[in-house]
Order: sequence, then C-alpha cells, then structure tokens
Amino acid sequence: MVTQKGKSRINECKEMTERRFKMIKKEDILSIIPENVQLGIIISDSKKGESITHNETIEFPLASLSKFIASIFALKVNAPKELIHKTISNHDHESYVKLLDYVSIEEQNKELIPFGRIRVDRNNRSVSENSGTPKGIYNLLVHLINGQILNDTMTSFITKCLLDQSDPDGFKLSGKWSHMTGGLEGVCNDIGFIQLGDRVITVVGLVRTIDPSVEWNQLELLLDNVGQLIKKEYGT
Repeated sequence: MVTQKGKSRINECKEMTERRFKMIKKEDILSIIPENVQLGIIISDSKKGESITHNETIEFPLASLSKFIASIFALKVNAPKELIHKTISNHDHESYVKLLDYVSIEEQNKELIPFGRIRVDRNNRSVSENSGTPKGIYNLLVHLINGQILNDTMTSFITKCLLDQSDPDGFKLSGKWSHMTGGLEGVCNDIGFIQLGDRVITVVGLVRTIDPSVEWNQLELLLDNVGQLIKKEYGT
C-alpha cells in the first residue's frame, strides 16, 4: 500500500519529469536564424501533443530525403533490403537508382498525395522538381512511425536503417536518433525521430539559401545549433 508520503513523492517525480520535457521556445530558434537563410522546422512531442512550427507550409528542396522516400515505398513492394539499407544509411546513389526499378517516380508521387505537398524527381538534385514542405514530410514521418504505411516488421527495418545513418551532420542528437539527412549547395536537411520513454520527439528541419556568400557549413551549423537547443530541453 502506497502511503500519502509515497504518493507525494511519486507526484513530485512526475512533476520533475514534465519540467524536464518542456517545449523549446520558438523565439529561441528564430533568434539564431540568419537573415539570408530560410529555415522550415517542426518539432513535436507526442506525449504533450505540442509542437513548434516555422515555415512549415513553404516548399524546400529535398535533396537526398527523396532516397528515404523511395526506400519506404520500395520496401512496401518487397524490394531487396540490402538496396534499401545502402540507400538510406549510406546515401548510395546506385542503390537508389536500382530502387526506382521497383517503384517509379510516378508511383511514389501518387503515394505521397495524402501527406501534403511533396513531390520527388528521379534527379534528386533538382531544387524545383524534388521538393516538399516541412508539414508534408512531418505527416509522412508520423504515419511511418505509427505503422500506417508499412507493417511492423518493415517499419522496424526502416527505423534500423535510419539508426545506422552514416552521415553525422544535421541536428546531431544523441541516443537512438533515427534520421535522414540531405544536402546540396545552398541546401541542408535533417529529419527524424527519437524515443524518450513514453514519448516520441519528431523533428523536421529543412534549410536553404540563395545567397552565394553563405557556405554550406553555415547551413549545417544552423541545424547543429537547433539540435543543441533540443538537447538542452530533452537531454538527448
């Protein structure tokens, strides 16, 4: 039997946990975005049902995020897992091209319609034809996490591929950070999710600039700085 003192201690622990898992302030993120750089971001906490959004309905180039998208729908039609793992974890272009034999660009774009404004192109370096909104990418991620696109076994495999990500850039979260990066000249993206106890923190970050004076490592540093804010609030 739990005593009144015991109940009080349990409540204190719950309150301490909730104070730890508070949402980042949007103004903290906005304050670190340079004027010549555009950031589209969504950070959500599944337990609190809260999220931070900025430029979530603006289209950004996807770069290698299209390799992640192709992998999801290729696995759905039983494409070889080796190709999928290489495509996601190593960003292997040859494996990505082979996946297109299993699921065409047209088929992928048809599958993407329910999630919002996302369209992929065979040329994943296209900044106009291979693009999407943070909201669209977020919807895709959430449906994937919740098992609404693939069965449990397939979802677990995609998660493993994301966990095995060889590219260290982006938010650089620690722990079981399942993510996919994508970058081009003037473009730096990182999307993913991390399980923290009974909650899932889902993060979508898309960055671009048309200012030729901005170097790519400055864009990557912006995502890194946002990642530092996430680490500070969630201890990831």
